[in-house]
Amino acid sequence: MSKDQHVFISSFKNSAFRHSGFSLLEMLVALVILSVSLAALYQSAGLSSRIVVAEERRVKGLLIAESLLDGFQVEEESQLRSGVIDDFSWNIRLYALPEHPLQQTIPMALIEVDVSWPSLFRHSSVQLHSIVLVGRE
Repeated sequence: MSKDQHVFISSFKNSAFRHSGFSLLEMLVALVILSVSLAALYQSAGLSSRIVVAEERRVKGLLIAESLLDGFQVEEESQLRSGVIDDFSWNIRLYALPEHPLQQTIPMALIEVDVSWPSLFRHSSVQLHSIVLVGRE
């Protein structure tokens, strides 16, 4: 074996021995990258769960409004009813419709159901409108 080949092989062995593991700096960089990616993942999961909770509350408010609208009994025109279910407050208003020839044979009124609830950053609500018959059972 020539001297050049011997130097090459020994330098190859030494460099292989020196780079057999990670240096402290490489480990620190890897930990920083890992911590940044985990923080982003955690923040994304937290935002997703807040969105799911807000949507569940919106659906519950909508179901309450539909239930109130379905179970409403007209007693007199221009009436106002209100109440609270859990932390959802609701209002029902009944308005007379503008004069129309059809009103003489079928008396109708406009009903408005408003359900509101507190949310994390703002006050949320849902409104439903419909037409109901007045004076018929």
